[in-house]
Amino acid sequence: MTMRAPLTDLPILLDDVSLIAGGVTILDRISLAVTAGSPTVLVGPNGAGKTTLLRLIMGLLPPMHGRVTWGVPSTVPPPTPSATGRPSRSRSARIASRASAVAAASPATTP
Repeated sequence: MTMRAPLTDLPILLDDVSLIAGGVTILDRISLAVTAGSPTVLVGPNGAGKTTLLRLIMGLLPPMHGRVTWGVPSTVPPPTPSATGRPSRSRSARIASRASAVAAASPATTP
Protein backbone atom coordinates (compact mmCIF):
# COMPACT_ATOMS: atom_id res chain seq x y z
CA MET A 1 0.00 0.00 0.00
CA THR A 2 1.34 3.42 -0.89
CA MET A 3 0.90 6.64 1.05
CA ARG A 4 1.27 8.75 -2.09
CA ALA A 5 -1.73 10.77 -3.18
CA PRO A 6 -3.03 10.56 -6.72
CA LEU A 7 -1.59 13.42 -8.75
CA THR A 8 -5.14 14.56 -9.48
CA ASP A 9 -5.52 15.53 -5.79
CA LEU A 10 -2.46 17.79 -5.83
CA PRO A 11 -1.73 20.56 -5.30
CA ILE A 12 -3.84 21.32 -2.25
CA LEU A 13 -4.18 25.08 -2.12
CA LEU A 14 -5.31 27.24 0.78
CA ASP A 15 -5.95 30.79 -0.34
CA ASP A 16 -6.24 33.41 2.43
CA VAL A 17 -8.19 30.98 4.66
CA SER A 18 -9.56 32.09 8.03
CA LEU A 19 -11.66 30.25 10.58
CA ILE A 20 -13.44 31.88 13.51
CA ALA A 21 -15.26 29.88 16.20
CA GLY A 22 -17.11 31.40 19.13
CA GLY A 23 -15.69 34.81 18.32
CA VAL A 24 -12.11 33.48 18.53
CA THR A 25 -9.89 33.50 15.43
CA ILE A 26 -8.52 29.96 15.13
CA LEU A 27 -6.82 30.31 11.73
CA ASP A 28 -6.00 33.76 10.37
CA ARG A 29 -5.46 34.30 6.63
CA ILE A 30 -3.49 31.11 5.92
CA SER A 31 -2.12 30.69 2.39
CA LEU A 32 -0.41 27.38 1.69
CA ALA A 33 0.37 25.09 -1.25
CA VAL A 34 0.86 21.38 -0.56
CA THR A 35 2.56 19.78 -3.55
CA ALA A 36 3.96 16.39 -4.48
CA GLY A 37 7.32 15.57 -2.96
CA SER A 38 8.68 14.94 0.50
CA PRO A 39 6.28 14.28 3.38
CA THR A 40 4.71 17.29 5.06
CA VAL A 41 4.90 17.63 8.82
CA LEU A 42 2.59 19.92 10.78
CA VAL A 43 4.14 20.87 14.13
CA GLY A 44 2.96 23.19 16.90
CA PRO A 45 2.00 23.39 20.55
CA ASN A 46 -1.32 22.20 21.97
CA GLY A 47 -4.14 24.48 20.86
CA ALA A 48 -2.21 25.98 17.94
CA GLY A 49 -4.82 24.85 15.39
CA LYS A 50 -3.09 21.83 13.77
CA THR A 51 -6.15 19.55 13.88
CA THR A 52 -8.44 22.42 12.90
CA LEU A 53 -6.26 23.14 9.87
CA LEU A 54 -6.36 19.47 8.80
CA ARG A 55 -10.15 19.33 9.29
CA LEU A 56 -10.49 22.45 7.15
CA ILE A 57 -8.22 21.01 4.44
CA MET A 58 -10.28 17.79 4.38
CA GLY A 59 -13.53 19.72 4.01
CA LEU A 60 -14.89 18.84 7.45
CA LEU A 61 -14.99 22.52 8.43
CA PRO A 62 -15.87 25.37 6.07
CA PRO A 63 -13.54 28.40 6.02
CA MET A 64 -15.07 31.70 7.15
CA HIS A 65 -12.91 33.45 4.56
CA GLY A 66 -10.84 32.28 1.58
CA ARG A 67 -10.98 28.87 -0.06
CA VAL A 68 -9.41 25.43 -0.16
CA THR A 69 -8.97 23.62 -3.48
CA TRP A 70 -7.71 20.16 -4.42
CA GLY A 71 -6.06 19.39 -7.73
CA VAL A 72 -6.81 21.88 -10.46
CA PRO A 73 -8.29 24.96 -8.76
CA SER A 74 -12.03 25.24 -9.24
CA THR A 75 -14.85 27.36 -7.95
CA VAL A 76 -16.85 24.38 -6.73
CA PRO A 77 -17.02 24.31 -2.89
CA PRO A 78 -16.51 20.99 -1.07
CA PRO A 79 -19.73 19.02 -0.52
CA THR A 80 -21.56 19.55 2.76
CA PRO A 81 -22.19 16.75 5.26
CA SER A 82 -25.40 14.74 4.96
CA ALA A 83 -28.55 15.60 6.92
CA THR A 84 -27.27 13.46 9.82
CA GLY A 85 -24.19 15.69 10.07
CA ARG A 86 -21.92 12.77 9.18
CA PRO A 87 -20.01 12.51 5.91
CA SER A 88 -21.45 10.10 3.38
CA ARG A 89 -19.57 6.85 2.69
CA SER A 90 -18.11 8.21 -0.56
CA ARG A 91 -17.09 11.40 1.26
CA SER A 92 -15.35 9.29 3.91
CA ALA A 93 -13.34 7.57 1.18
CA ARG A 94 -12.33 10.96 -0.19
CA ILE A 95 -11.33 12.15 3.28
CA ALA A 96 -9.06 9.11 3.67
CA SER A 97 -7.52 9.86 0.28
CA ARG A 98 -6.99 13.50 1.23
CA ALA A 99 -5.42 12.54 4.55
CA SER A 100 -2.97 10.39 2.59
CA ALA A 101 -2.29 13.34 0.29
CA VAL A 102 -1.51 15.60 3.24
CA ALA A 103 0.84 12.96 4.66
CA ALA A 104 2.58 12.44 1.32
CA ALA A 105 2.94 15.99 0.02
CA SER A 106 5.18 18.89 0.93
CA PRO A 107 4.18 22.55 1.32
CA ALA A 108 5.58 25.56 -0.47
CA THR A 109 6.82 28.34 1.78
CA THR A 110 4.32 30.98 2.82
CA PRO A 111 5.09 34.69 2.86
